[in-house]
Amino acid sequence: SMLRINIPPDVELHYYVISDNHLLSSTSMIHEGYPVDLIVNLENLGAPLSRNVGMDIGTGDYIFFIDDDVTPSPDILYSYVSSIREEPDASGYVGPTKFPTPVNSFTKGIRASDILTFFDISLTRKWVAWGTTSNLLICRKKVDGIRFSSVFPKHGGGEDIDFCLRIIEKNDKWFKTVPDA
Repeated sequence: SMLRINIPPDVELHYYVISDNHLLSSTSMIHEGYPVDLIVNLENLGAPLSRNVGMDIGTGDYIFFIDDDVTPSPDILYSYVSSIREEPDASGYVGPTKFPTPVNSFTKGIRASDILTFFDISLTRKWVAWGTTSNLLICRKKVDGIRFSSVFPKHGGGEDIDFCLRIIEKNDKWFKTVPDA
């Protein structure tokens, strides 16, 4: 799960899990020495605006987005930290999101349609204009007030592209890819 990642010794981490299910209750806990806050929206805001909630609550120098259906590599943060040290001026950092092997005609069709290309584009490019919020790390100071727009569907789709493009437009610097993240 997203809470089972190795934390570099010089990294201070705080998890914010944003739930759009108002039937839950907010809570705080400690997971392996790191604080975890479950923030529950009072109403269904959808994916884009829920991401804004997390950004507004957090205070760290970097914001790491990872979707709840993603199983990250245990050393994902080590990869990102290494890339930050190599390219500290990037607007953000994009890792790949790999999909399971297709198991039926529908999932084979999805793979064949090439619609998933942008999820693992970090495996073939050094710099990209945007990444998916399934695996994205951004520099808070480069965001500087930019938020996910409410014009996109609640279930998500396109808001991450728009968000990243506005960040690179503001900073004139693309996102560094991190293939091993």
